[in-house]
Amino acid sequence: SQEKAALIIQYNKEVNDILKRLPNHFPEALKALMKWKDLKNEELAEKCLLSSKTIQRMRNEEGYEPKLRTVIALCVGMQLPPILSRKLIEISGYAIRFAVEEHAMFEAIITGYYKASIHECNELLESAGFKILTSDE
Repeated sequence: SQEKAALIIQYNKEVNDILKRLPNHFPEALKALMKWKDLKNEELAEKCLLSSKTIQRMRNEEGYEPKLRTVIALCVGMQLPPILSRKLIEISGYAIRFAVEEHAMFEAIITGYYKASIHECNELLESAGFKILTSDE
C-alpha cells in the first residue's frame, strides 16, 4: 500500500510539473503533451480517429482552430488525466458548460472515461444521441 501511495505521489508530481510547464499556446501545448506521452502524429491520429494530416495541422498551423469535440478526442487519444484535459480545452479557447447536455457528456468522458478508447467514447456519445467525437473536423 505504501508502494501504491508512492507511485501516486510520483505521478501527481509529474502531472503537476507538466501542468506548470504547459505552453499557453495550443500547437505548443499539443506538442508538449504528445512528447510527454511519447506519441508520434500517426499514433495519435490512430488513437483519435483523425488523420495524421489533421494532427500535423493542429501542431503546425498558426491559425488552426480545432472543434471542441476534436480537442476532446485528443484528450481521449492521449489518455490525459482530467486536469490536463481541462487545461488543453482551456488553451484551445473552449470551456465546458454543464448547462449544455453534450458538454456534460464531454466532462464525463474526460473525467471518467479518459482511459477508454475513442471507440468506447464514441459509442457512449452515440447511445446518448450525440455526434461522435471525430466526425467532420
